[in-house]
Amino acid sequence: MQQLQKLFLMLLLISITTSSFAQNENRFTIHVGAFVNSNIQDFANIRNIGYIYADKMPNNLLQIYLGEFQSESAANQTLLTIHAKGYPDAYVTRRTLSDQQEEHFIQIETKLVQDDINWQEYIKAGPLYAVLHNNAVKLVTGPFMHTQEAEQRLVALRNMGFKDAFVKKVNKMRLHRVGNFETGGPITAPSVVAFNEAKVIIPTAIPVNKDVPTSYEERSNVPSDIPTSYGDDVLTAKSPNVSPPMGEPVMIEKPLESFRPASKLGMPTIRKNVKRKSALELQKILKVKGTYKGSIDGLYGNGTSAAYLQAKNDSKPYQKYFLLSKMANEFTEKAPANITQHYISNLPNNPEAAIQGLTGSKVPIAKAYRAYKIFMAESNRQKVNSLMNRAIQESFAGKTNHGLPFDPEATYSYENVSQVIQHIAFIHSVDKEKIKVPCWLFERHPIETSRAFDKAKNYDIELCDKFDNWEEIKVLKTVAMDMDKGLKSKESLINASNAKRAKLFLSPSKLSDDERRWMLQWDAVFWEGINEWSAKDPVHSKMVEALKLSYFQSQVLLEDFFMDKDFKATEAKALSLSVLQTIVQPYLDGYILKG
Repeated sequence: MQQLQKLFLMLLLISITTSSFAQNENRFTIHVGAFVNSNIQDFANIRNIGYIYADKMPNNLLQIYLGEFQSESAANQTLLTIHAKGYPDAYVTRRTLSDQQEEHFIQIETKLVQDDINWQEYIKAGPLYAVLHNNAVKLVTGPFMHTQEAEQRLVALRNMGFKDAFVKKVNKMRLHRVGNFETGGPITAPSVVAFNEAKVIIPTAIPVNKDVPTSYEERSNVPSDIPTSYGDDVLTAKSPNVSPPMGEPVMIEKPLESFRPASKLGMPTIRKNVKRKSALELQKILKVKGTYKGSIDGLYGNGTSAAYLQAKNDSKPYQKYFLLSKMANEFTEKAPANITQHYISNLPNNPEAAIQGLTGSKVPIAKAYRAYKIFMAESNRQKVNSLMNRAIQESFAGKTNHGLPFDPEATYSYENVSQVIQHIAFIHSVDKEKIKVPCWLFERHPIETSRAFDKAKNYDIELCDKFDNWEEIKVLKTVAMDMDKGLKSKESLINASNAKRAKLFLSPSKLSDDERRWMLQWDAVFWEGINEWSAKDPVHSKMVEALKLSYFQSQVLLEDFFMDKDFKATEAKALSLSVLQTIVQPYLDGYILKG
């Protein structure tokens, strides 16, 4: 009897241990990066390595992930290949599974990562999810409330041709919804009748996430009666409202093309059916140059595009500054980087060397970034707390009037990455070394950094934006620097402008009505001063010719850049002016100083 009791206790112990293990089982995946308006074709060079999927974030931002791994070592091994393929900021992330998160699904097919999946064949089964296991991609549909409901649907699916389908339980943490990104664009499905006879649903296409709009040209047409008045707003061609109430899918009636692939320079495609003041002002210049023969209507069509290209090629002032901007890029010597800045900036690219360098640094902020790295690796939470609290104490020693919403004398325990990033932002605010916030922090954590640095102040950001890669922006900046009156020291203003522009590129947010009105007023006063200066001397007018060509073409592009992020046209106009202000104000502020 005693032996039976011992055996029972041993089995109970094994059961408890196994249950505990199952509840804490981990899976690992590789975070490739955060991208705007990307599609699956952009990652063709790594698609054979693992299944690629996306998590939708605000403003058309996609967090791209690859694969699922049962061990961290296997994930890290694949990570080396991902880095070598051109994604140096990729990193491994962990997900903890729980058996309480399992639901009923129907598995309809198993494919290999290397297979070209004909999504058209499977979309008729219903909402599709991918479940990853080693080199396999298991396609499932569901969920179902109970086994009986799943079995009911299984009969219908087998009658539809999915002979090998079967019911199984799947952990919700392992599900990856198949959407437009994974399929390479919206796809249609034949009409199917839902298995629930009480409510027949006949969809004509795959449901489209309401947060992922179609391209502008596909969802609206230019009416013939577009008004010609502008006021202070951009006028957009009328279009049908394709966004449903929250939670409702949209059943589109015909297949639509996927988003335009973003160019390497991040430049958008200009919308031809948006009536805007920026295009109107550009057309005025092109009329004077004699390259534009159409009506001045504010629509940037093929005629305006061709006229702009001819005008900039014919304009000697523009070509002069274009050549100067190229020379500046090729020959400008950069000041040697602060060594701590170097290690922080390269933390994702070369973590071992960076951590070794930061460990030897006496700068408090070095401890904060070491803590961040340890926190993300989930290896030693006690070490994270120790490093972060020491970094705060050393940074704020003797600073009683820091004006930040936290107590630097308190001792903190760090439970989430948002808290770590928030305190890193506060340390940047008082950092004596003026270490710039690295671009990768914004790219990895767009939401957390946006919130954190809104509460911080007096910090600088690395030049993260790709606006400086655009030809027109480079020319505009070169003209502004040449026109510079040199009225005051500019280093602090340039740093503040760079930081603002980086944020506008990485995590833009809608301006308030007051901010929008202020930007419109700034733009009007700026051009009043420039035009007054231009009229005084023919030499001035030549410089202003290049300034206007580059400014208004840049404004058109910037407006489309922000509309691609799903901002309304009026919001995009204000944001584009904000970017332009960061480029010209450090050098041309003297032209708008009155009195």
